[in-house]
Amino acid sequence: MTQQDTRGAWLATLVGPPGPEEPLAAARWAGLDQTQRRVLRHAAVDLDAARHLETSLDRQVVAALATVLARRSRADVVAPVLTGLLVLSTVWGFGRAAFPQHADSYLLWGLLGLAVTTVLGWRRRAARRADARLVRYALREHLARPASS
Repeated sequence: MTQQDTRGAWLATLVGPPGPEEPLAAARWAGLDQTQRRVLRHAAVDLDAARHLETSLDRQVVAALATVLARRSRADVVAPVLTGLLVLSTVWGFGRAAFPQHADSYLLWGLLGLAVTTVLGWRRRAARRADARLVRYALREHLARPASS
């Protein structure tokens, strides 16, 4: 395995699956272009958008995608922490370079930025998972109901 393959596998585990895991939904997902995927990915976390899907196959794809998005993943923890570390290094690094006599103040501001960014990122990820669970539940209920004549 090359270094690029290793990096790609690591990023795939960090980001998560690229689409739904159910076979029928995965086959439909593979045939979509990026614009359609973006619309369905948005519908997987937005109940109003999910309610306005036109075909039952799209509803199945969104329900399967919402199932994947509703799960906890490593990215839920790692991404906000890495973003917070980026904020810390940016604030402290530029503060140190521009005002060396106040480097400790910029370190404190950077640590505060790290904490705020991390907590907000965790809350945002939790809200996104909750939205995906809501969409999944609503679509599963809709798909389980017999079609009215």
